[in-house]
Amino acid sequence: MSILRSTCVLGRFAMDMRSHSLSKLWSTQIRVVNMKIKKAEPPEEYTYEERNMIAGRPIAPYLTVYAPQLTSMMSISHRFAGMILSGYAFLLATTSFYISDMAEFACKIGSYGIPSFIFFFFKLIFGFPAVYHLCNGVRHLVWDLGKALTLKEVYLGGYITLAVAGLLTLFIAI
Repeated sequence: MSILRSTCVLGRFAMDMRSHSLSKLWSTQIRVVNMKIKKAEPPEEYTYEERNMIAGRPIAPYLTVYAPQLTSMMSISHRFAGMILSGYAFLLATTSFYISDMAEFACKIGSYGIPSFIFFFFKLIFGFPAVYHLCNGVRHLVWDLGKALTLKEVYLGGYITLAVAGLLTLFIAI
């Protein structure tokens, strides 16, 4: 406490010395500072959502604020197509352990008398992710070459990719 008191006195004394006024030097007042010690209270624990509500911040809307665009939807679907292809690879690898002769297995399925439109439908469903992923991958390779990077060309490339993927899928399924 005495250190704080002497600091206050010295500070005022130095201020008075700068003004070179001896009359003020003798009228320097000494101010006593009393400090009370209180135990710190632990801060209240709030969850992330509660802190945001107290601060008046809205919850982040994530994808709901964005309008679906061709470019973003194609990016997401390219990733999903890649995951589906990974599932195909896993399924093929797993079935190869259980089926020794794949041609015999295909003949066995054909002998069940399943209508051809059902086979066509399944070929469309299973073929589209592979063809789409291939076509969109070619589109990305074109971008890697530094071509078709304007907004108009990106959208045109997206529409061409979708059209070619659809036509190739139909061609493969027939």
